[in-house]
Amino acid sequence: MKKILAVALVLCMAVSLAACGGTTSQSAQSTQNTQQADAVAAADTFIIGCPQPLTGTNAQPGECALNAVKLAAKQFNENGGINGKQVKVLSYDDQGLPEEAVKLATRMVQADGVQAIIGSCISGFVLGCVYGLIALGYSLIYKSSGLMNFVQGDVLTLGAFLGYTFFSLLKLPYLVSLILTVLVAFLSGMAMEHFIIRKLLKKNVLAIYIVLATIAVQYILQNSIQGIWSTKMLSYPQIFSVASIKIAGVSVQTESVFCIFMSFLCMVGLQIFMKHTRFGTAMRASAMDAKAAQACGINTSLSTGISWGIAAGMAALAGILLGPIYGVFIMLGSTIGRKGFAGAIMGGYGNMIGAIVGGILLGLTETFVAGYLSSAYKDMIAYALLLLFLFVKPTGIFNERAISE
Repeated sequence: MKKILAVALVLCMAVSLAACGGTTSQSAQSTQNTQQADAVAAADTFIIGCPQPLTGTNAQPGECALNAVKLAAKQFNENGGINGKQVKVLSYDDQGLPEEAVKLATRMVQADGVQAIIGSCISGFVLGCVYGLIALGYSLIYKSSGLMNFVQGDVLTLGAFLGYTFFSLLKLPYLVSLILTVLVAFLSGMAMEHFIIRKLLKKNVLAIYIVLATIAVQYILQNSIQGIWSTKMLSYPQIFSVASIKIAGVSVQTESVFCIFMSFLCMVGLQIFMKHTRFGTAMRASAMDAKAAQACGINTSLSTGISWGIAAGMAALAGILLGPIYGVFIMLGSTIGRKGFAGAIMGGYGNMIGAIVGGILLGLTETFVAGYLSSAYKDMIAYALLLLFLFVKPTGIFNERAISE
């Protein structure tokens, strides 16, 4: 299974590179197009095409992606542009239709002089890392307590808004804002476990009631965020003095690189914590048999509370990492929370490395589907992939078996 996935990822990258190339024709029209492209290249503007669904059912994610591209272009321009040229974003509404997207891409290149159309590899990797951070939270809670928590996505939204408040409104340094955001979320996660989850567990309720309780908290959190920050979309100011970093000759937004770095750092850190520390071992023991763990002197209540706090902290971290890239709005974490759950299952529910790998695989898959088929199909393909794993390999990529009673 791992070999098949590795081959699939290589093929995806090959398709991405191939899509960046052009086609040649012997007709006079080709010569005219080349001349137009040369004329634009000689000008002072670097035009980037960004066809997105701006109407219909996929309008919100389309607008989100377009705003992210515009924000990145603004940061490039504030730092001298690309090779001294100012960046201009040209967007059209593809309505989520593949045939319309093809027509628009052709028009951009032939008539509008677009020099680059936004690719999928980096954006898919960044989105996959965010899914991975959410998946880490799901896996940690399950590994340490045997429970499920569906508030993760909305805690991500809370983290994005808290980060905006600390960094943009209170003018605190970004790293200080990040630490404060994670700390607030950590304490909120522990409070939720202490005042809601633990009370229900003491009543010996079925596990399904715990799930329903987390869904109730999810809606309460959504409405609370809306009441405090309103429904307007907010944008972070520039975070780093360097707008982009060149990797293998390709300019990548600094915030994207930082997001990827922090995701892998969390993955490695949690894996070491759970497998090679006494407290991590105690948390796993509590999940396997709480009564036996208590008999051995383990404080199961504390270990469960800390696991919920860490999971909330990582979700908030994902929010403050994603906010500067995509902007901040009320429904930012709703879909991401569900996709993170899917990524956790694909990687192996309860496995820390599997959480990140599953998230990245899901992010790349749906980004390539949106880029080369249609954004209308990306959710369908993502959840179809989840079902495929559940039927074919329910233990996930890393063969993680669920805890049985």
